[in-house]
Amino acid sequence: MNHPPRAATPSPSAAGGLARWCVENPAAAWLAVLAVMAWGVWSFRSLPQQEDPALPGRLARVVCLWPGASAEHVEDRVTRPLESGIQALSSMREISSESRASVSVITIGQHPAPPAVIEQEWSRLRASLARINLPDGCQPPQLMTEFGDVITLLLAVTGPATTGYQPLGAAARHLREELQTLPEVGRVQLLGEVPDTLELSATPGDPKNRGISLLQAGAAVSALARPLPGAVLSDGASATRVHLEAGPSTEAGWRSLVVGATPEGTPVPLEAVFSVRRGDPTPLPFTADVIRRGPDGALARQRSVMVAVEMRAGQAISRFDREVRRVVQRVASRLPVGVSVTTVSDQPLSVRTRLERFGRCFLEAVAVILIVSLLLMEWRAAVVVALAIPLTLALTLGGMAFAGIPLHQVSIAALIIALGMLVDDPVVAADGINREIAAGTPRTTAAWLGPWKLRRPIFFATLVNIFAFLPLLLLPGDKVQVELTPYDLTRGRITYRFK
Repeated sequence: MNHPPRAATPSPSAAGGLARWCVENPAAAWLAVLAVMAWGVWSFRSLPQQEDPALPGRLARVVCLWPGASAEHVEDRVTRPLESGIQALSSMREISSESRASVSVITIGQHPAPPAVIEQEWSRLRASLARINLPDGCQPPQLMTEFGDVITLLLAVTGPATTGYQPLGAAARHLREELQTLPEVGRVQLLGEVPDTLELSATPGDPKNRGISLLQAGAAVSALARPLPGAVLSDGASATRVHLEAGPSTEAGWRSLVVGATPEGTPVPLEAVFSVRRGDPTPLPFTADVIRRGPDGALARQRSVMVAVEMRAGQAISRFDREVRRVVQRVASRLPVGVSVTTVSDQPLSVRTRLERFGRCFLEAVAVILIVSLLLMEWRAAVVVALAIPLTLALTLGGMAFAGIPLHQVSIAALIIALGMLVDDPVVAADGINREIAAGTPRTTAAWLGPWKLRRPIFFATLVNIFAFLPLLLLPGDKVQVELTPYDLTRGRITYRFK
């Protein structure tokens, strides 16, 4: 019987690569496998974790206030000069401006560049904005480069509708101070905080005024405290309210404040001229109340002050969540009766759900591959194919830790997609080993000779998979937004420019 010729078995001195070394040094190979697995587990536990990948800080917003100016004047004398100064920088790619009464808002974006270059361009832009001549009464333009930061955890300090905003604000400020001591926490903002104000109300000509006019009393108050913008004090026929933002720290101190004297020289306290009330302003400014479903199923409105917590870059979101919860629990235990802290937006929970889903997909992939391999292969080859998946994944996680790539929904989705590709190489390698054994090659030689002969096809097949996704990396920019609005200078003007 004639047999087809087959390649001769290489001599012991022939090259066999890493596969041959592992076969000839099994103890060292198993030690390397265990070290790689431990490295992968350590990397998985130490990798930074977040919900979404960090977007490049190419977008910023310039806000400039000109109190009392119309939208047309803001457009002509504020927005256009600022746009000219921004367009002078070649690094600016897109400009979208909005002019309204008393305010100009310009959204800008840079060309894609490394983070250090982007920060340098923002510094140049700040210097350029400071040199622009703006009309009298116009405040200096503010460049905000962090308005697009993602809130990691949004908490609400809530209380019943009968609770004032001041206890909620005090509790929220205390919680913010405690959270800012954590190394995992970055910026902490308060949303919907109502300022603590003092309301003075009186009716002109009231006999209790003791001859002190409202203007006289107002002058004495203004010497000690600053009225809030828009406060008006007059001797009109209607009741007068003035909200103050500084002065004595207690309501009793305000009530005893001397604002004048009678003809006999008797001091006249503030409460003899005004009705003094300290608390929430009337009407209320912007608030961030919470609507919750009660035990009876009905929706109920609760007063609240939001605490927006951002995780510091490079931190693990699981550790961030654990430390923040510990601080929240400690602060909540000391809050007044009826005041509590609830979670409105929970990004750590979303990340934990995605990681659990990835772990489930990983275990299902290993189980399916092992079962199919046992049906189609010899059991030793099936075990090799199944073990190749966690080994490759451990190497991938170690590489991510070395390169500083965090775990987020995009990288997790890429790992899930890659699980289907990881099976090809060990299956082909196992098939090459079985072919060599069937051809009569000794097992110890076939264990490395089969993969060695297929090294080039495996290498180029891996390159094909890489090049299939490479166009995603070559796409320029991250988003395109176009807005078309009518030119209505009474309501505002929005323009879009793309460089």
